[in-house]
Amino acid sequence: SPPSPKANKSMHEKVYAPFSGDFSANSMDSGVSLEQLYNEELSKSSNDFPKELKSELLLKHFIFIDGIMNELASLVSNYFADNIAELKRLGVPFTHLRYSSRKSIPRNAEKLHRDILAISAKVRRPLVLVGHSMGGAQSLYAILSHPELILDGIVDRAVLVQAAVGGSPLLPHLRGGCVGACLG
Repeated sequence: SPPSPKANKSMHEKVYAPFSGDFSANSMDSGVSLEQLYNEELSKSSNDFPKELKSELLLKHFIFIDGIMNELASLVSNYFADNIAELKRLGVPFTHLRYSSRKSIPRNAEKLHRDILAISAKVRRPLVLVGHSMGGAQSLYAILSHPELILDGIVDRAVLVQAAVGGSPLLPHLRGGCVGACLG
C-alpha cells in the first residue's frame, strides 16, 4: 500500500531539513531568486575542504576542455571560471584547453591526444580530463581511440559534462549563420 501522507511529510522533512530557505513556488513571488537562496546556503557551509580529498587532488593535474562555441565564451573569460577559481584556491594544478568549434571531433581529439601526452610528460602525474559538450565528446573520443591513456595510467579519469556524445541537434545551426561567421 502507498505510504500515508503523514509518512510522506516525514520523509520530506528529513530530505529538506538541511535547507533553511523556502524553496517553494511561493518564495519566488517574494523576489528572492534561486541563486540568492543557493548563495545564502553556501555561505552557511564550512569553507574547510576535507584534507584527505585535497591531498588526493594535489596528486592530479586537471585538464579542462571547452565545448562548442568556446571561441565566443572565451571573450568573456568565463568558461569553467568557477571550477578554475576553486582549483586555484586549493592549489591544484590544471590546464585549460580550447579547440576550434569549426573542426571535427575526431580531428580535435587527435590534437587533444597529443596535448595530453605533452602535458603528462611535463607534469608527471595522473590527469583528470573535464570536458564540456563538444569537449566531453573529444575527451571520450581521444580515450577510446587511445586506450593506452587509461591503461598506462596517464589519464586517471574523465568527467564528461553534457557531453555531445552522438552529436548535437544544435550543431548545424551553430555552425551556420551569424554564429558560424563569428567563429570564423
